Amino acid sequence: FLCLHPRPTSSKYNVKMNPATEDHKNLSNFIKLVHRELREASKQLGAEEAWKQHLQDENKLQTYAETMKKLSINHWRNRKTPNEDRIEWTINCCEDYFKNIQKHRENDFKIIERLVSEGSIVQDVSKLQQLPLPVENLFLLDVGSCGNFFKHCEKFTITAIDIAPSSSDVLYCDFISVPIEKDERVEDGKIIQLKQSSFHVVLFSLLLEYMPSSEQRIKCCQQAYDCLLPEGILIIITPDSSNQHKNMKLLKNWRWLLAQMGFKRIKIEKLTNLSCLAFRKGIIKEISSMWANAHFDESYMEFKFEIPQDREKPIEEKSSLDVDDITFDIELMQELGQDFN
Repeated sequence: FLCLHPRPTSSKYNVKMNPATEDHKNLSNFIKLVHRELREASKQLGAEEAWKQHLQDENKLQTYAETMKKLSINHWRNRKTPNEDRIEWTINCCEDYFKNIQKHRENDFKIIERLVSEGSIVQDVSKLQQLPLPVENLFLLDVGSCGNFFKHCEKFTITAIDIAPSSSDVLYCDFISVPIEKDERVEDGKIIQLKQSSFHVVLFSLLLEYMPSSEQRIKCCQQAYDCLLPEGILIIITPDSSNQHKNMKLLKNWRWLLAQMGFKRIKIEKLTNLSCLAFRKGIIKEISSMWANAHFDESYMEFKFEIPQDREKPIEEKSSLDVDDITFDIELMQELGQDFN
């Protein structure tokens, strides 16, 4: 069930802000500025060159990392309700999913057996049924971790990576370009390559909006697929301060795109200023790709990973009184409400 939440009152309406709120705003604005600069640079230089130059700007990377750490420690971890806490949401999502994983497995095998009987695929079903269920200790890859904020959770064995680690227990890794091979290699605090099919959970918390292009976001998701064990989950947490309905078509396109890669969406929830999604890597890729081909023929669907920020106007073109468009689509609401099915 998705809940509506009131938009926070903005300072542009002359409401007095307390120091903590003003600090939060300043830190957030710096993060948004870095993201916008990257997107603008990618338009001029190409996304790969813009990203390459960004990785070479050590001062900006370190400032960005420290800013994210301050936001996490001073603001995001001081939320008064669970509906504002991305870390607790992630932990609860993992608990719910792996507790009920047998149900997801049974659903997958029903589809696999039907596809085999129809001659659509050739699979040794008995061999697939021997796949071990996840153990209690879950291997988590936290991409763009910054400060390793899940280290307090005993149920995870964590590999925390970032392009600018702000904590000694975070390893350097550029996830877009790191090879996914048979074994993991770590040298001098840097991940040289990651091991394929070795994680139960891959987490993108406030990561994809950092990527300046659709192609890079798709590459991140493909890398996550390759790192995950069968039946592992990809969790995506993305900033979303809009009303609940505004980005429904965009999120539906994410679902369709990721389904073609081999992911099935199992959960979506709107928190305060965040959208949180979880996707299951199927036992075989055909399960979700078949679903994608059967369910989506809308004209707006395309193999493109767009985020709301891509549609932002240049600062000089934006009106100070821009208002979010409110749309309501019954079919889309039903699609977004199909969680953990």
